[in-house]
Amino acid sequence: MDNSEISTDISMTSALLSEFQLSIDTACLNRLKQLSKEKIEDSIHGFLYGVTVNKSITITSACYVDEKLKSATFMEQFSKNRSIFPVGVDPIGVFLANCDIKEAPDIIPMSSISPLPELLVCAHLDNAEEWTFYEYNRLTKALTALSCTETDTNPYTDHTLFNTSCTVDISYKFSTKKAELQSNCVAAVDSVIKSLASETVLFGVRHSNVIVGAKSAIGASQEDSVGKIVKIINKQAAAEGSSSGRKNSPNQASIVYVEVLKRLTVSADSNNDAPFSPVIYYDKGEDLLIKLKVPLNCLALAHRDTTLQELVPILYRSLVRQLHSACHILSNCTGTDIPVLSVCHYWIDGVYYPISVVQSTSKDADLVAWRRSMHVKLMLPLDRPYFRNANVFKFPKESSLLSPQLINPHVGISLTQKLQAGEGSVRLVYGKYAYHHYMQDRFDDDKWGCAYRSLQTLISWFRLQGYTEAAVPTHRDIQQVLVDIGDKESSFVGSKQWIGSTEVSFVLEKLLNVTSKIMFVSSGADLASKGRELVYHFSTEGTPIMIGGGVLAHTILGVYYNDQTGDIKFLILDPHLTRLDENLKYIQDKGWCGWKNADFWNANAYYNMCMPQRPKEF
Repeated sequence: MDNSEISTDISMTSALLSEFQLSIDTACLNRLKQLSKEKIEDSIHGFLYGVTVNKSITITSACYVDEKLKSATFMEQFSKNRSIFPVGVDPIGVFLANCDIKEAPDIIPMSSISPLPELLVCAHLDNAEEWTFYEYNRLTKALTALSCTETDTNPYTDHTLFNTSCTVDISYKFSTKKAELQSNCVAAVDSVIKSLASETVLFGVRHSNVIVGAKSAIGASQEDSVGKIVKIINKQAAAEGSSSGRKNSPNQASIVYVEVLKRLTVSADSNNDAPFSPVIYYDKGEDLLIKLKVPLNCLALAHRDTTLQELVPILYRSLVRQLHSACHILSNCTGTDIPVLSVCHYWIDGVYYPISVVQSTSKDADLVAWRRSMHVKLMLPLDRPYFRNANVFKFPKESSLLSPQLINPHVGISLTQKLQAGEGSVRLVYGKYAYHHYMQDRFDDDKWGCAYRSLQTLISWFRLQGYTEAAVPTHRDIQQVLVDIGDKESSFVGSKQWIGSTEVSFVLEKLLNVTSKIMFVSSGADLASKGRELVYHFSTEGTPIMIGGGVLAHTILGVYYNDQTGDIKFLILDPHLTRLDENLKYIQDKGWCGWKNADFWNANAYYNMCMPQRPKEF
């Protein structure tokens, strides 16, 4: 909602936010609770961000600021923090603890707050160590308690994420004087921003024939809603999916891709019919000109009731925001060593939208301090990576949204046994992994390659969590590693010989520098006694487990264990599948990924489990 749309008499009314339904995302609230535990003696403060729809406000994110209240650097962080979220995720208020609740609210400019500039949400940690919520009226200085509920509702049920991309040309005169160079850069970026506001700039929606501009639309009406465009894209995706025989993504239009277009002709009914002639300015001299092609890849979150006419300024703001971020980097460069800029998106578990950053370097080794600051800002643990190169989210812009391997095929599989309070624990693999099985990669490993495939699944987990950028090794690569470390003879390379959990641990250590715990059980029947160990592993490490016994290998993705009755179930990913059609329903229905009882294991075979230990690093 634009602040200008709010009438003065309404915004002056006391306790207006009480008319809104206020909620906070559970993951966001949990991060606030964890922060208050870690910094119990320190003053805690930061900003709340969220989504406003009609009379509903949902707090979705919070940014901790490790600066003194009301300082210049504190306000600088406010501007920087806002730029990492999609347009449509707005400042809602502040959170604070161990300081006077009335000390913080006045620090945020009124024009920056949504939905009402004079009123903001204030979350305060009270003496009972509970976060309570208030409305703070910055005109009357009055605090009014608010009711706030926790929510796990996915915003994509009624919102759509727009990914707008283009490349812009930025040219400006070089100067050895820093202030002059900065001024030239800012002026050049402002010129680009002005050109993007032109009526000749249009936005083309991919996988549809819809093109929309500030005053016109092709393939749709300007009054059509975002929801209608989503249906058009879904219909097109369904047609492409059925013709190709491949399954569509379950969230086909959770992301809509948009390209920036330039109209080359002027319509006959254009109001700009004043006569004109071209003018050329000629200024003789020598100057060093900096010419850059800057890629933009912007995000905006829009409600599905938003009309296309309302969508255009939202997309435009996403471009402007990213250009300002690029300008901040470029204007602070000195000399002629101008960096190549890139836009990186990081989609963190528990956050419903990507975090976007414009960067001037892509080397992980050069970004340690920046990564630490992002972890602190977003209140993320420092024992796992979220902002490495391997964590960068790649938008699937082709009509087929499937990867070569299925990702997380266990999602959606329910435990048939009904669990009551206190009747056992369910612990699952953390994060994402890829399902590797027989016959993939045009390689026939039927009847001998199951442990290799399980190892590939384990390595995919470390890749998808951002611990490594190393490629998933082939069977030959794995065999060569074992020869190189002296575990196997040279004749092992190219053979069809099996490997076990010990060899899997050797390869993980050599390729990824990951250590593993090896757990031995004398028979399949004894696996039922390892429930506590497995619950602990998935609670603390969260990595998938390779298990080998007899002539078979599998991957354990989770465990259900009742320590009162000893009842146990294993969530198993089976690498012995030879079917190449990556059909999720078939894989789940036929039990290639599913819950297994203790009698699944061979009572006459001994088993070894390779349990990778997650590196504690960011």
